Amino acid sequence: MLLLVRGLPSTSRYFARVQGEENGVGWSEKDFMLLDVRNAIEALRVMKVNSGRKKGAKGEKFREWENYPGFEAAKRRRQKRKLASWRKMATSQAMKT
Repeated sequence: MLLLVRGLPSTSRYFARVQGEENGVGWSEKDFMLLDVRNAIEALRVMKVNSGRKKGAKGEKFREWENYPGFEAAKRRRQKRKLASWRKMATSQAMKT
């Protein structure tokens, strides 16, 4: 059974579920390479725009592309970690008083 799962292509629905997608299909290597190219171009754009700014001026920020497999799952994990750290701080403050 494990060998069958391991042999699935990256574009399969199961592979997308493992990455955190609730529906849809996974991405091929070509799709991930295109995402890397997009991110590289966006990084160059931000660097070029910010290079001519005066000191203290607000700079341009990197715009992350949110439409890739696993983005929503990673976002949920970040939110859970943030809530857990807040709970931990609240309980430690309650223990001190």
